Amino acid sequence: MLSASLQVSHSDPSLKVYTMLFVSRLPRTLSCCGFILIFLAACTEQPVSLTVKVSATLSGQALAQAQVVIDDAPVGVTNADGMLTTPLQKMRNTTTPITVSYKTADMQAKSWSGEIYIAGTEKRSGGIYEVNAVLQPFIIFEAKCGDKLLEHAVISQGKQELGKTNSKGLFEFAFKEWPENMTEVSISRSGYMPTTLAVINKSGSTFSANLIEQAVLRITAVTETNELVTPLKNIDVYLNETLLGKTDNRGIFTYLHTGIHGGSAVLNFIAGNQIPEKREENVTLKGPLSFELQYLPANAPPLRTGVFTFSDTSESGGSASLAVDARQQFASNFFRASQAFQEIPQDVLTHIINASGMDIDKLLTDGWENSGLRDDLDLLIVGNVANDVSGKLLDVRFYRFDGKLLFGHLARMDGGTSRDITKAVVEIIGNVRKRFPFEGAVVSMDVSGIKVNLMGNAFPLAENDMFTVHSIIKDAHGEVTGSRTVGALALRYTNNNQPVLVENNVKPGDKIKIGDKITRIDTSMQTYRSYLALNVNSSEGGRMSPLENVNVFVDGIWTGQTKRDGTLNVPAQRGADAWLVLQRPGYLPLSARVMPKIPGEKITLEMTPAKSNFVIDSEPAGATILVDGAKVGTTPLTNPIALASGFHSLELQAPEGYVAWRQIVTAGKPNIDLTGNAKILLPSDILGIARKQQQAKKIDDAIITLQASTPDHPDYIALRYLLAELFLVDKKDPTAAIKEIERTLSVKRIDQTLNRQHNDIYVLLGRAYNSQAETLVAENPAAAALSYMKATDALLWARDHARFIDELKRMGMTHDAYYYLALAYHQIQKLRPSSTSREKAQVAWQEYFDFFPSKLNNDDSYAKRKVEAEKFRDALAIPDPGVNGTTLSAN
Repeated sequence: MLSASLQVSHSDPSLKVYTMLFVSRLPRTLSCCGFILIFLAACTEQPVSLTVKVSATLSGQALAQAQVVIDDAPVGVTNADGMLTTPLQKMRNTTTPITVSYKTADMQAKSWSGEIYIAGTEKRSGGIYEVNAVLQPFIIFEAKCGDKLLEHAVISQGKQELGKTNSKGLFEFAFKEWPENMTEVSISRSGYMPTTLAVINKSGSTFSANLIEQAVLRITAVTETNELVTPLKNIDVYLNETLLGKTDNRGIFTYLHTGIHGGSAVLNFIAGNQIPEKREENVTLKGPLSFELQYLPANAPPLRTGVFTFSDTSESGGSASLAVDARQQFASNFFRASQAFQEIPQDVLTHIINASGMDIDKLLTDGWENSGLRDDLDLLIVGNVANDVSGKLLDVRFYRFDGKLLFGHLARMDGGTSRDITKAVVEIIGNVRKRFPFEGAVVSMDVSGIKVNLMGNAFPLAENDMFTVHSIIKDAHGEVTGSRTVGALALRYTNNNQPVLVENNVKPGDKIKIGDKITRIDTSMQTYRSYLALNVNSSEGGRMSPLENVNVFVDGIWTGQTKRDGTLNVPAQRGADAWLVLQRPGYLPLSARVMPKIPGEKITLEMTPAKSNFVIDSEPAGATILVDGAKVGTTPLTNPIALASGFHSLELQAPEGYVAWRQIVTAGKPNIDLTGNAKILLPSDILGIARKQQQAKKIDDAIITLQASTPDHPDYIALRYLLAELFLVDKKDPTAAIKEIERTLSVKRIDQTLNRQHNDIYVLLGRAYNSQAETLVAENPAAAALSYMKATDALLWARDHARFIDELKRMGMTHDAYYYLALAYHQIQKLRPSSTSREKAQVAWQEYFDFFPSKLNNDDSYAKRKVEAEKFRDALAIPDPGVNGTTLSAN
């Protein structure tokens, strides 16, 4: 039996079936005869004879001497009429490629390619196939830099982009007719000087541009203030003793060097009021040059400090008013006593903590380093009023932005009178000034010693005060990656009573440098020459378990927190009486007198959980109650629930028509009663009402609703933002939008707490000024330019305070800041053309593309903006007549 995969090609399908059936039924001995029959059947398929008539044209004219190739074989050239007739023999149901090309020593055309299909229905020979080959003139542009081929170089004629070069540095431009007025084109690419090529009308020509690489200098300057790194503006940048410019509000300066490429130069950076004041770098002016400059302030700024509510954690719960008085006295005296701390008013502090959405316990354990609070707050102070068998106690603790407890002190208030409170407050403040681990920096070094900045001498200093020294670590690219401890210094006073530091214990091989950070060491506990091993347990429900994060005070001085196993080695003198006080949120304070008999003696103490009975009501009722994020019921809550002692985040999720209410409450006293006259009045959902009116196209009604809002509403910023947006987008009234935003920003509370979460307000303000400028361009160009400049001010603020986090909304807002800022600079340079305004616009567009995150490519609106931005950027690559040179970046 023959294989069924055998196939025979024939014009008669029935014959193919017959042949296959016939062969399949033959005996094995007759199989060879079957093959003969198949071969004979196949031979009945004969090629048809055809005539191919080729007509070749170029730019609408007959093209003589065009080469015609059919089936990869030359068949001749066209005559003076651009015609060629040639015979062709092909099988039916086949396709034949045909190419028509033209190339001489003087010119070349873009080849034409096509196919001839011989249909299976062709019954006879002698058919005529006509081919119209339209060849196109073309020219090739080549972009390179020396031997380097340049991809993505932009080829432009006037303001029209023709295309971009490919990976081989080539761009082929084909056309039907020679473009009008094409005598020269511009070739440009970011990072290279644009060049102009003369173009002649000769198809097939190649025009090559050798672009000169620009030396692009980019400076990024930052200063570290209380371990918060922020941009540093107004750093003077000199090139070979010539001032190029200053860093801008983002701490960035960009310079495009258009002089001799590859030359050596000296860069100098001068920073007033910073350490170090002067820096010098030897560079080669070639390609991109980036420098990250890290500074420390010459005069250490104060720590932005907030004093939070002091809580009553006494066992009786009757010291609430005492806690309020203690907080007021501490705050009023503390900030007067030391210029090292800058007060954040309590109402502002409460507002920014509530706005952060973080509960206070989380702030005191995990810190607020990665939240918007970091922009406004360096230190958070909390306090407790408690009691032991001897009377009232006041403890105050200082928490850093990373959640680390930096310092604490505890003092007795005895009977709890105003005089007792004052005495305890004065004692605590005095200990803070003597022992607080403040930071500074090495300012200078000479034979007399190491001079440092000491918070403007805001702290009293003593001979032999000790400091650790930390030096910054940089990677191979010069970027700061961290710090390391170099050693220790001791304080001495010069003959003229100036404080200097001398090396006390510096690691071998290390060297102290100007700009190194210093931190004062608390040596108060070094007088204790032994310790006791403290073990702290929780005694809840009759069960004992280790208790971690217990703050331990020895003779009023905070010495540390217990570890996960409840243990801590605390300083204690053998045979001497030591006063221990233990504090932990959720537990009653514990006071004990101990006298270790041997070094390392083990002492076990037990702490008892403390709770408050909590009830709450609201107007209107029916709000969902959440405590520390967990649902506990709805208002009115009349059956008390127990809250552990300490701080708690309380939230009411309002019914429809009202907005949520949030507050921090302090548990520890027997009862927390937020009912009756103390019940919570929920604010109306003005924003929700206005948005529904907006969706219903009732814009005027929405405007009236929003205009009625007052600054005490929790959504006030969002309400006024929407109002300004309605004026700008729906009413096409940028002036009204500007007035509304400016009025909103003038509110003191908002102005004090404005941080990165409000970038969208400044983005909208910049958009409004841009829109206002557009309406003024024709009738008043000077006023239009002024509006564009106001737009840049607002958008620079938004861009400089942008948080680059992986969140689409935040990325979109930051995108708009970059886009509209570049657009404003672009329009300014059109109204007031100069080399400086052109450079500002060029830099702004380049920074827009440097920022543009890939995730936004998936959004059509942002992708469209990016295409528009490319056109704006490329238009600036073509120098305007009369504008000479390229110098500085936007400042």
